[in-house]
Amino acid sequence: MYGYLNFDIQNPLTPWIAHYFALSDVADTLPPKLEGARKIGVEYLVKSSCPELTEANRKLLCDQVYNVIRLLPADMTQISFEMYMALAHCRLNTDTRAAREQRIASIMAPHFAEPVQQHVKDLQTLAVLVPDAAMNVVLRSLVILTKRSMVRAPAVPIAFKRSIELFNKLSIEYHWRDFKFREALEACHFGRLPGDQSACLDLIEQASGTGLDKWLPLLLDGLAACDKNLLAADLGDAVYGLLQAWMALEQSQRDGSAMEDLVAIEVARFVTRRTTRCNDICTATMDAINRKVLFDPTSMAANTAAIVACTVIQAGIDLGMSGTRLRKELSQVKPAPTPRASEAPQSAPDPMHARSVEWLVDWIEGPAPVRINRQAIAKAETQVLQRARTTMKHAAPDEHNDEDMTEKDVGLVLDSGLSTYAGYVLGDINRLLSRSKSVKIQPKLLADCENLVQPLQDLVQRHYTDELQAQDLLHRADAAIAAVEQDITATIRLEKPERMRQQFERALYEALNRERLVYGREEGGVIQYAMGESDWPWAYQTFHQRWINTQLLEIDGKLTGLRSDRAMAMYVTGSSHSGYGFDISVHLWCRKSGCMGLPYVEGGGLYPRMNTRTWRDSRITCLVLHVPFKN
Repeated sequence: MYGYLNFDIQNPLTPWIAHYFALSDVADTLPPKLEGARKIGVEYLVKSSCPELTEANRKLLCDQVYNVIRLLPADMTQISFEMYMALAHCRLNTDTRAAREQRIASIMAPHFAEPVQQHVKDLQTLAVLVPDAAMNVVLRSLVILTKRSMVRAPAVPIAFKRSIELFNKLSIEYHWRDFKFREALEACHFGRLPGDQSACLDLIEQASGTGLDKWLPLLLDGLAACDKNLLAADLGDAVYGLLQAWMALEQSQRDGSAMEDLVAIEVARFVTRRTTRCNDICTATMDAINRKVLFDPTSMAANTAAIVACTVIQAGIDLGMSGTRLRKELSQVKPAPTPRASEAPQSAPDPMHARSVEWLVDWIEGPAPVRINRQAIAKAETQVLQRARTTMKHAAPDEHNDEDMTEKDVGLVLDSGLSTYAGYVLGDINRLLSRSKSVKIQPKLLADCENLVQPLQDLVQRHYTDELQAQDLLHRADAAIAAVEQDITATIRLEKPERMRQQFERALYEALNRERLVYGREEGGVIQYAMGESDWPWAYQTFHQRWINTQLLEIDGKLTGLRSDRAMAMYVTGSSHSGYGFDISVHLWCRKSGCMGLPYVEGGGLYPRMNTRTWRDSRITCLVLHVPFKN
């Protein structure tokens, strides 16, 4: 169901770590003494946790929870966490509980012939303890382990004849004395749906003469460096992904360099899948805590400590955005970034002007301009600061010079936010206009953008008379940019060589990993792959508005975890101020008010497309990577 959490801001991948129930086996029978002890434990848990239930309903709930708990392996003696997770599942509303159980069956059933064995049914029953975000990978891992045990059995089913013969042949041919190589191929094969397994064996057979014995050990070493305890489905998916990418290359391109690139990309995809899964479990767990779902004392203490550690960091950041500071820094127009040809870092980024934009995005969200209620906003922001002081044990605002935001300050934030946001979209429009010479864009769309340039320049200088007109201008600018982006995506269909895509994707991934994401940062390093002038549309289509897997952000000199309603995505610019071909920036995105769900559209590989229906680009830049021109 959920996890127990740790929060470590120094973790290089993600500050949040989720530990959860990863199903590996079930108990066929329990010793009578253990069976009795588990029944008593369930009865006590239900009685103490659900005193409002009638006797009949309490007995029914006990039976439901015990039906899960009885299947835990007999060597599991500490099962308090699992009992609470079983109770959480059984207390879901009928439709939600049925949907989870149906999803479990739908993942496992295709892999086993009817009638389904009792062992598989028991696995499905116990699987309700697994968090939703990990369900697919955990259950498919069970499928792989179950089929692997069938292959090792004395009487091997005829369906496994071809795979056994192929894996035996490869093990002999490559002198694979370490059984991990055969297990990797088995995970790849058994992890496919039955209808796809024959084609998977064909791929393995084709790859056997093209370097399989070299890239498989390289991949396993790369995966092991990231995780010593790989789930079988994670292993199989990585092998299958690399297998497909390797065979998609032209024969002349299958060299050592290509192999290293493909292995690096596949390891990166594994890391993305794993950390995304962890983040989703953390979000679901925190949501469950907010809904007062019961946890066992140990995991609840861990979860509370993790949330407090995160809250303290955020409180320190909130205190830094006080009325005192905003009056000092927002009274002036945001300075334009200085063109830079070097990779030397700028001075500290400007968090206050960026924060004014984030405030603005939250205040004016929606399709139509709204009149800002300065009094209500000042009151709400004062409450934020008060909570931060309580968290940080600050007694009075004047002691730390963190005065509350006044109604006048809200007007100052509005001025700064409108001006700064106008500067962001003006830069976007100018860079897209510069691309119109080499990329065909509908004349009307270009004219719409050109007509916005002067009004936006005025707004950057805070020359506006009515806040509704200013908001309307920004809405029209966003719409004009979106129309041009859609036109570019719809009209340009550029196919680039697979090898180029792989090389650039690896260079981009490594550049992102080298750099810090800093709130308001408008500079950064270089992607070590030069591109030609004609390559920009391809890069735009492939990487623009694509989600990146990160949960760490530096704000005002403090490293913090991203809030659950914030995400990061790439933005491919039309040109570069720093003498390069173009830039790939990283923008902060905000989830739209009242919306739920992931920031990205699933199934998009390493960099899936952002979900623009429920999320919006704040235009706040946190990193700029430069793409050099090809000489």
